[in-house]
Amino acid sequence: MASTDSQFKLRLPEALEILLAEAADANRRSKTAETLSRLEQSFIIPIDIDSSATDASLVHVVLGLDRKLTALCQHLGVKLDS
Repeated sequence: MASTDSQFKLRLPEALEILLAEAADANRRSKTAETLSRLEQSFIIPIDIDSSATDASLVHVVLGLDRKLTALCQHLGVKLDS
């Protein structure tokens, strides 16, 4: 995450934090990375990319892929060339 990324406090029930920590461990990432991944997934709208796809829907797909690739590279400690 970049130092310019927004931050805020989040209160979680203890049971949910335990589940989050277990999922983060299973996926070999921090609780923050696990939370971000799950939040991003919740906003992804499945679409079929075909000739009727709009420019806006394609941009949504590309931005989603870019976020996932960036997160993966950060997780792996690999620098992503722009």
